[in-house]
Amino acid sequence: MPKANTNISELDIDDKLELWLRLFDAEHEEDLKAIEAMEVPKMTQAIRTYRKITGSPEFQKFERMREDARNNEAAALHNAERRDEHSGLTLAAIYAIRAGITSPTTIAAITGLTEGQAAALIQEHKKTP
Repeated sequence: MPKANTNISELDIDDKLELWLRLFDAEHEEDLKAIEAMEVPKMTQAIRTYRKITGSPEFQKFERMREDARNNEAAALHNAERRDEHSGLTLAAIYAIRAGITSPTTIAAITGLTEGQAAALIQEHKKTP
Protein backbone atom coordinates (compact mmCIF):
# COMPACT_ATOMS: atom_id res chain seq x y z
CA MET A 1 0.00 0.00 0.00
CA PRO A 2 1.17 3.58 -0.67
CA LYS A 3 2.06 5.98 2.15
CA ALA A 4 -0.82 7.27 4.32
CA ASN A 5 -2.13 10.78 3.92
CA THR A 6 -4.66 11.01 6.78
CA ASN A 7 -4.20 11.52 10.52
CA ILE A 8 -6.03 8.59 12.08
CA SER A 9 -4.25 8.92 15.42
CA GLU A 10 -6.50 11.89 16.27
CA LEU A 11 -9.65 9.74 16.22
CA ASP A 12 -11.73 9.30 19.35
CA ILE A 13 -11.68 5.58 20.22
CA ASP A 14 -15.21 5.90 21.61
CA ASP A 15 -16.58 7.10 18.25
CA LYS A 16 -17.25 3.63 16.81
CA LEU A 17 -18.91 4.92 13.67
CA GLU A 18 -15.94 7.11 12.79
CA LEU A 19 -13.54 4.22 13.50
CA TRP A 20 -15.45 1.89 11.19
CA LEU A 21 -15.68 4.54 8.50
CA ARG A 22 -11.93 5.16 8.70
CA LEU A 23 -11.28 1.43 8.57
CA PHE A 24 -13.39 1.06 5.43
CA ASP A 25 -11.71 4.13 3.95
CA ALA A 26 -8.16 2.96 4.77
CA GLU A 27 -6.04 2.95 1.63
CA HIS A 28 -2.62 2.42 3.19
CA GLU A 29 -0.99 -0.11 5.45
CA GLU A 30 -0.05 2.77 7.75
CA ASP A 31 -3.76 3.55 8.17
CA LEU A 32 -4.42 0.00 9.31
CA LYS A 33 -1.47 0.10 11.69
CA ALA A 34 -2.66 3.40 13.19
CA ILE A 35 -6.14 1.97 13.79
CA GLU A 36 -4.61 -1.18 15.25
CA ALA A 37 -2.43 0.92 17.57
CA MET A 38 -5.60 2.35 19.13
CA GLU A 39 -6.15 -1.13 20.59
CA VAL A 40 -9.89 -1.23 19.99
CA PRO A 41 -10.67 -4.99 20.03
CA LYS A 42 -13.27 -4.96 17.23
CA MET A 43 -11.01 -2.90 14.96
CA THR A 44 -8.03 -5.17 15.65
CA GLN A 45 -10.16 -8.23 14.94
CA ALA A 46 -11.49 -6.72 11.72
CA ILE A 47 -7.99 -5.83 10.51
CA ARG A 48 -6.70 -9.30 11.37
CA THR A 49 -9.61 -10.87 9.42
CA TYR A 50 -8.98 -8.54 6.49
CA ARG A 51 -5.32 -9.53 6.37
CA LYS A 52 -6.21 -13.21 6.64
CA ILE A 53 -8.66 -12.98 3.74
CA THR A 54 -6.45 -10.85 1.50
CA GLY A 55 -3.49 -13.10 2.18
CA SER A 56 -5.30 -16.26 1.09
CA PRO A 57 -4.34 -17.87 -2.23
CA GLU A 58 -7.98 -17.74 -3.39
CA PHE A 59 -8.23 -14.00 -2.79
CA GLN A 60 -4.91 -13.36 -4.50
CA LYS A 61 -6.06 -15.47 -7.45
CA PHE A 62 -9.24 -13.40 -7.77
CA GLU A 63 -7.25 -10.18 -7.44
CA ARG A 64 -4.98 -11.31 -10.29
CA MET A 65 -8.04 -12.22 -12.36
CA ARG A 66 -9.60 -8.83 -11.64
CA GLU A 67 -6.37 -7.05 -12.56
CA ASP A 68 -6.13 -9.10 -15.77
CA ALA A 69 -9.73 -8.19 -16.60
CA ARG A 70 -8.95 -4.50 -16.05
CA ASN A 71 -5.88 -4.77 -18.27
CA ASN A 72 -7.87 -6.61 -20.96
CA GLU A 73 -10.59 -3.97 -20.79
CA ALA A 74 -8.03 -1.18 -21.12
CA ALA A 75 -6.39 -2.93 -24.08
CA ALA A 76 -9.76 -3.47 -25.76
CA LEU A 77 -10.65 0.18 -25.25
CA HIS A 78 -7.30 1.28 -26.67
CA ASN A 79 -7.76 -0.97 -29.72
CA ALA A 80 -11.29 0.32 -30.26
CA GLU A 81 -10.02 3.91 -30.09
CA ARG A 82 -7.30 3.08 -32.61
CA ARG A 83 -9.90 1.48 -34.93
CA ASP A 84 -12.12 4.57 -34.64
CA GLU A 85 -9.13 6.83 -35.31
CA HIS A 86 -8.13 4.70 -38.30
CA SER A 87 -11.72 4.80 -39.60
CA GLY A 88 -11.67 8.58 -39.35
CA LEU A 89 -8.37 8.76 -41.20
CA THR A 90 -9.65 6.43 -43.88
CA LEU A 91 -12.78 8.56 -44.29
CA ALA A 92 -10.63 11.70 -44.60
CA ALA A 93 -8.56 9.97 -47.27
CA ILE A 94 -11.68 8.96 -49.20
CA TYR A 95 -12.95 12.56 -49.13
CA ALA A 96 -9.54 13.75 -50.38
CA ILE A 97 -9.63 11.20 -53.21
CA ARG A 98 -13.16 12.27 -54.17
CA ALA A 99 -11.94 15.89 -54.18
CA GLY A 100 -9.37 14.92 -56.78
CA ILE A 101 -6.24 14.33 -54.70
CA THR A 102 -4.73 11.16 -56.14
CA SER A 103 -1.16 11.23 -54.85
CA PRO A 104 -0.55 8.54 -52.21
CA THR A 105 2.20 10.72 -50.75
CA THR A 106 -0.14 13.69 -50.36
CA ILE A 107 -2.96 11.62 -48.88
CA ALA A 108 -0.52 9.95 -46.49
CA ALA A 109 0.75 13.38 -45.40
CA ILE A 110 -2.78 14.68 -44.87
CA THR A 111 -4.19 11.68 -43.02
CA GLY A 112 -1.29 9.91 -41.39
CA LEU A 113 -2.03 6.70 -43.28
CA THR A 114 0.85 4.92 -44.94
CA GLU A 115 1.44 5.51 -48.62
CA GLY A 116 0.49 1.88 -49.25
CA GLN A 117 -2.84 2.34 -47.48
CA ALA A 118 -3.41 5.60 -49.37
CA ALA A 119 -2.60 3.92 -52.70
CA ALA A 120 -5.04 1.10 -51.96
CA LEU A 121 -7.78 3.60 -51.13
CA ILE A 122 -7.04 5.57 -54.29
CA GLN A 123 -7.45 2.42 -56.39
CA GLU A 124 -10.67 1.59 -54.59
CA HIS A 125 -12.28 5.04 -54.61
CA LYS A 126 -10.87 7.10 -57.47
CA LYS A 127 -13.37 8.45 -59.93
CA THR A 128 -13.47 6.75 -63.28
CA PRO A 129 -13.56 9.15 -66.28
